[in-house]
Amino acid sequence: MKEFASYQKVYNFADIVFNPIAKHFFHYTFDSLENVPRPFLLLSNHNTDIDPLFVGITTKRHPMYFVASDHILNHKFLGWFMKFHCNPIFHEKGKAGMKSVVEIMRRLKGGMNVCLFPEGNRSFNGQTMEMSSGTGKLAKKCGCTVVTFRMEGGYLTTPRWGKGIRRGQMHGKLVNVYSPEQLKSMTDEEVNEAITQDIFEDAYLTQSRVRALFRGGKRAEYLESLLFACPKCGAFSTLSSKGNRIICSACHYKAEFKESGELNEAEGLSVTIPALDIQQRAKLSEVFTRILPEIPLFNDAVTVLLLEQHKVVKKLGGILTAFKDRFTFENLFALPEDIEGAAIYSRNVLTVHLTNGKNLEVRGSKRFNAYKYLKLFNLMKESAQAANE
Repeated sequence: MKEFASYQKVYNFADIVFNPIAKHFFHYTFDSLENVPRPFLLLSNHNTDIDPLFVGITTKRHPMYFVASDHILNHKFLGWFMKFHCNPIFHEKGKAGMKSVVEIMRRLKGGMNVCLFPEGNRSFNGQTMEMSSGTGKLAKKCGCTVVTFRMEGGYLTTPRWGKGIRRGQMHGKLVNVYSPEQLKSMTDEEVNEAITQDIFEDAYLTQSRVRALFRGGKRAEYLESLLFACPKCGAFSTLSSKGNRIICSACHYKAEFKESGELNEAEGLSVTIPALDIQQRAKLSEVFTRILPEIPLFNDAVTVLLLEQHKVVKKLGGILTAFKDRFTFENLFALPEDIEGAAIYSRNVLTVHLTNGKNLEVRGSKRFNAYKYLKLFNLMKESAQAANE
């Protein structure tokens, strides 16, 4: 296909330049995919912003096309470069993507390799997120080789909530290669289950085996953009980070983020990020069930951008407040049924797709916690579904 000709040059250049960087700076090792039958659909977990580079160098000079979030198009230079020189398959984060599925199929039938991160997002807590339920169906329908690949060590190298790079150890593991004949003998659900098991990564389980040190300064910086509930007193929005420590302003809880990736608490106990995330989500669920609708759960000063065709058409500043059954912003409000889907990109930018077709971006400070709003929205949806059953 002529429209993809320039990508070969970009791919070759990236392989030459990034390969030594990955090896010496990130201590990255990988299983080669050069001998995998082509074309193939590669499915991998997702933990760093540059996972396409880590995955891409495994095939040497055989280009792989990536499914990417269309929020990239909001950035003028990066969006232009990606669109016209890398030809990714763009997908709207937080929405079903039939257009992207059609394009994946088109490229595979054209003899191209395609890489999809089925989670559609980077992991927040170090454990692979739930992937799209249609992944197994797509894998069977593509009619080509399907490769499962697992990135290990990426989360602790660049935690989604953090800033900067912690140099430790990374590995790209070729888990399984499925032939079209194998996939035909399996149901969609069986393929889904196999892929889920293959690409699942628990950063802390891997770390218990590898025991690498992830060295870097200010290791706890911006951890409050993930942790919204204090591990000790349970208060919302009271945590703040500085350097390698996080502190609660309500009960003075303190913990230090170590090079091992664990938090060492003042009492000498160690705790992992997934454990704290489970704890805070349970706390939010418990408060959600008992709080009165007129009492706010949390609020933040934010900027809301109204987007059309990836361009900002309106920009508003104000206070976003979350209640049990609604979100309010200045004199505006949104009910769960007004929202088609929501997701987070980058560290803490909340993107919202409304049922009226409009798209919003909610941006706060560098320490803004968008994660709590996303988890609350999920609770709202679950509550509404239960009420309708």
